[in-house]
Amino acid sequence: MLTAGLAPAPANARPVDNDRATAAAASSQQLQAQVLTWTAGDNFLSYLSAPTTAVAGPATLVFENSRATGNTTGMQHTLTFETGNPAYNSDVDVNILADPSDANGGRWTVDVVLSPGTYRFFCAIPGHGGMSGLLVVTGGGSDTTPPTASAAVSGERDENGAYVGSATVTLSATDTGSGVNRVEYSLDGGAYGTYSSPVTVNQAGQHTLSYRATDNAGNTSTPQSVSFTVVQPPPPDTTPPTVTAAVTGQRDENGAYVGSATVTLSAADAGSGVDRIDYSVDGAAYAAYSAPVTVNQPGQHTVSYRATDKAGNTSAAQQVSFTVVDPPAPDTTPPTASAAVSGQRDENGAYVGSATVTLSATDTGSGVDRIEYSLDGQPYATYSAPVTVNQPGQHTVSYRATDKAGNTSTAQQVTFTVVNPPAPDTTPPTASAAVTGQRDDNGAYVGSATVTLSATDTGSGVDRIEYSVNGGAYAAYTAPVTVNQPGQHTVSYRATDKAGNTSAAQSVSFMVVQPPAPDTTPPTASAALSGQRDENGAYVGSATVTLSATDAGSGVDRIEYSLDGQPYATYTAPVTENQPGQHTVSYRATDKAGNTSAAQQVTFTVVQPPAPDTTPPTASAALSGQLDDNGAYVGSATVILSATDAGSGVDRIEYSRDGQPYAVYTGPVTVNQPGQHTVSYRATDKAGNTSGTASVTFTVVASGPEPDCPVPDTRPTVWLGTVDSGVPNRVVDGDCTVNNVIEDERTWPHHGEFVTHVTTVAEHLHHLGVITHKEHGRLVSAAGRSGVGKPDEKNGYQPLLDGSAASFARWQHVGAGGFTRNADGSITSRPVAGLGMLWYPVTAYGDFSLKLQWRDDAPGTGRANSGVFVRFPDVHRHAAESRPEWVAIKYGHELQIFDRPDGDQYKSGSVYGFDRVDLAGAQATPKGTWNDYEIRVVGQHYSVFRNGELVNEYVNSPDAVFSPPRADDPGGAGRQSASGHIGLQNHGTADVISFRNVRIAPLSACCPNGTASGTSSTCC
Repeated sequence: MLTAGLAPAPANARPVDNDRATAAAASSQQLQAQVLTWTAGDNFLSYLSAPTTAVAGPATLVFENSRATGNTTGMQHTLTFETGNPAYNSDVDVNILADPSDANGGRWTVDVVLSPGTYRFFCAIPGHGGMSGLLVVTGGGSDTTPPTASAAVSGERDENGAYVGSATVTLSATDTGSGVNRVEYSLDGGAYGTYSSPVTVNQAGQHTLSYRATDNAGNTSTPQSVSFTVVQPPPPDTTPPTVTAAVTGQRDENGAYVGSATVTLSAADAGSGVDRIDYSVDGAAYAAYSAPVTVNQPGQHTVSYRATDKAGNTSAAQQVSFTVVDPPAPDTTPPTASAAVSGQRDENGAYVGSATVTLSATDTGSGVDRIEYSLDGQPYATYSAPVTVNQPGQHTVSYRATDKAGNTSTAQQVTFTVVNPPAPDTTPPTASAAVTGQRDDNGAYVGSATVTLSATDTGSGVDRIEYSVNGGAYAAYTAPVTVNQPGQHTVSYRATDKAGNTSAAQSVSFMVVQPPAPDTTPPTASAALSGQRDENGAYVGSATVTLSATDAGSGVDRIEYSLDGQPYATYTAPVTENQPGQHTVSYRATDKAGNTSAAQQVTFTVVQPPAPDTTPPTASAALSGQLDDNGAYVGSATVILSATDAGSGVDRIEYSRDGQPYAVYTGPVTVNQPGQHTVSYRATDKAGNTSGTASVTFTVVASGPEPDCPVPDTRPTVWLGTVDSGVPNRVVDGDCTVNNVIEDERTWPHHGEFVTHVTTVAEHLHHLGVITHKEHGRLVSAAGRSGVGKPDEKNGYQPLLDGSAASFARWQHVGAGGFTRNADGSITSRPVAGLGMLWYPVTAYGDFSLKLQWRDDAPGTGRANSGVFVRFPDVHRHAAESRPEWVAIKYGHELQIFDRPDGDQYKSGSVYGFDRVDLAGAQATPKGTWNDYEIRVVGQHYSVFRNGELVNEYVNSPDAVFSPPRADDPGGAGRQSASGHIGLQNHGTADVISFRNVRIAPLSACCPNGTASGTSSTCC
């Protein structure tokens, strides 16, 4: 019986030795001992891999629990064979303990002999009982097939194929039954001997080596043979090799190598052949040359070199000299690119007739090489001159710049709208004037009056404003006009627009009087003391003096102060004095007329702070939750920690749950994993004193089955708003998945509450074993990066219909009927017959989250029939369908809106014609209620949320068939587009529907092919 004990370095388990493994390659083929491998990692519920069958006889067991097999936590595991249960074989006693930090990096082997029957193996670490399995060993007695043997001859060969000097024969054998026992050979008709290593034959002449193999069941293969010829080696070589050197690298104008020089050596030998090249750098000892030698140390260098052939002849040493200088610092900073849009703009900011985009870039390193731009998503082109866009509509110009070092800036965008120019402008501008300045009791301006002119023009725009003072000639107005001459004044003014229309002259009259006598009164200054004071009124540690001043005349110019009789200095901020003793601060203020107040003083005393705090805080814990009759907490228990410190004050509280590393306590800790738990805790004050560790122990019992999820969220990965965490979306309980319990579709009061929720959920899922520790971190990180709980504009959403007339104007209606914009910015379908659609032609979207609100406004007791179309092509350019509204119906997907109890089988949330949601699943609301709809599309995966609840999931398969059948419908195969447009349906006279607040955000999947990866980190 073979035994391996549970210890950090098992007595009969050995690490894998790469050198020994290489040297024993032939031996392992000759004996063909089977190798059985177990691997483990962070999972404590099962081995990563384990064999299930083997053949009786010698075997090498390999157990690896290392970083290479995915152990990132240092968790220990064992490979233990059951020996105390008569139901299993007990003749192999193996108990190997391994972890990534042990002496062998977690990889051990042990040699055993297996008997026919069943062995049970398991992990003996407490809590790892799920790691177990059975190894079924079959007997070798039924093996009647001999091994397969082969031979390979190696050595230097001449042009006739003969081996020069010697030939080496390497034998190997394989046996899929009982395994190879031995290989035997016979040279030139001699007796057979056991093969243990390659056979070298150096006797000149023709040779034949016969060989055969026998397995552990005694079957011997038919002898085979290999023949070869050995010839004498040629006469000895006495001529040394020829060796040359070449120096390469970037060179400056002086011929020096910039940064480094690379010396490449080569040698040729027509005799025995080159054996080695040696080199020496700057007189150092010679070293064997194996690759080009790079010298990057600045200065003059000499490389000596020589070559030796296989006969031992060495060439005379040669040299090559060169100089290396420091390279300039590499340019790794991309250029800075900017864009400016110019042109005539209307009151909405749109460019009238055309807009011109001027791009520029700067680069302080290698210099700008080129600027590129893309108009409305077209391929990038090289920018050579300003780009003028005169096609009406919304446009986006993307741009980037590349420097001569190849660094390219991040693409930026500028978006603008071009509208058709208006009809000719024949209306002059409207001009106005405003007079400002200090006024006396009679309304006259004291010292001076300033006239500010302005003009507006809703047509071609204001070109210029002109003015005249007291009947003088008109002048161009460029800035406010100041009049300081005492007396009555009249300023006339007029404005001219860009179409040449000039307004009628207007005027404004006013009186200017002399200013009063100069300011001779100094400011009033004051001082305030602040700081911690003791019982005697002294300031403990430091005192802060805050100075201020007021002046009703010319205004305060500066405040100055003097500390303890030192020279006056300008006061810019409160003055803090921490030197113990009595102090006096003198202060004064000066106004803008030069008047300075009489100096005043404030006197105070500063004393040393008390002795340092050396007493640790007092920490305590309280448990809360629902208790059963046995005192266990039902479902979860919450631990609330607190601490007090009469000295420096509490700095932090830390806790450890069930022996895990300590973490900073930030709020109550909820434990919902069934079982007994211990929470240890300690507190540290601001002086660094830490209390002794205390603990509280309690038991949590399950609260019953988890609630069912009406609609399982089956997306491949876990999404948090518009952020894909890349974590696989696994089943948590029943039909519920991780995406279901994340609940990012809910309305969250603020972002912090959502992040706290995800943190709690992720911790719970980690304890359940649904996710790994690393995936826990990725979920919390993705929650922090998401915009859930933030306003839509901070969550990546762009408005498509925001209540403004401008946003409504970007939509286009096709088919019958239409929509009317209401006073509150919402839109309502017109009560007319016929099917139609309002669609957004500006952009086609790929993966996205579309949010909107809709309201059923059907007349009387009826319910409206409508829907939201997504992923359909341009409705005006479709070769197979001439009716624009039907392009969306047949080549996109309609997400149904229909809360009527009877009628069409597809209720709200259905993917019309493909995936039905009944009325209960639709979560219908009373008519007249605004409903929130969110439609998420990633790849061909569709999710529909209504009022924060998932009501439908659908994967758009190419083989899906429209139901009930429609003769010309292309089915799922015709709806496989990766992008498309958005549309809102109007259905008929009685199907009055309203929409508002339509916005969209692009989604980028971590796993575009829909397959989650547990190791992917592209999103974190």
